[in-house]
Amino acid sequence: MNCQTFRQRLDCLTAKQRAVDVEVASHLDGCSDCRQFLAATDRFDQRVSSVLKTVPMAEDFLDRLLTVVEEDSSAEPLPIAKRIRHSRAFTIVNQLIVTGLAIAVIFAASSLWSPDPVESQFDYAVAKSELTQKFFHITDNNWSDLAAFDYTGFQIGRLDSAVQKWSFSEPVGLDLGNDATHDVVAFQFSYEKSQRLKWSGTLLVLPTEKFNGSPQETLPGSSSGMQILEWQSADGSLTYLCFVEEGSADELAGAMFGNIS
Repeated sequence: MNCQTFRQRLDCLTAKQRAVDVEVASHLDGCSDCRQFLAATDRFDQRVSSVLKTVPMAEDFLDRLLTVVEEDSSAEPLPIAKRIRHSRAFTIVNQLIVTGLAIAVIFAASSLWSPDPVESQFDYAVAKSELTQKFFHITDNNWSDLAAFDYTGFQIGRLDSAVQKWSFSEPVGLDLGNDATHDVVAFQFSYEKSQRLKWSGTLLVLPTEKFNGSPQETLPGSSSGMQILEWQSADGSLTYLCFVEEGSADELAGAMFGNIS
């Protein structure tokens, strides 16, 4: 897969599909430009989504937006920032001008292209304790009561290749603060390597930058025989907290990353 094909496919995949797409993951592993492109695209989508939730929208907005998108023609590839603005912002901004939302979106777009560091908001140890109580041995009824992940608090990006062979449920989200955005995304998972080696449980994904004291290790580790694994993604952007309900957590770690002492 080349860069052009990757960026065309990006708009055709949901976040969940993108996280487990082997070709997408393989290209991202070897292409720093596309990793930057993906990160910038996610930030832009997040900001526009936040703006649209706080500004009144015309009733026929969706129909008019789709019309603009269908009429928009693609241009030659541009440098990363300009390309994202052209291919994604052009159609959105033009339609928002028609519906009276141009000022809000211009503000969101302008802030996107400047550094916007996120301050840590939560203590990881405290959050882990709360999440363990809520998700470890969670019942089906309690799971069904959780809200679908809204993608406004952070973008999942792609999951590490080590977990892409797992089967996942639709993601749910949890707000740990008071800002009505999700700070944690959770999946129910299952993974079968052989008739004897099979696992299931819950995988939580947290944005590392929001949590103080999150694990620094990029290999999963458990402590005192607990059925809990925790580790950080290779690029440091995500923190994983895994509750293993079926099967051995240590054996799951070994199946994912080889023999881990």
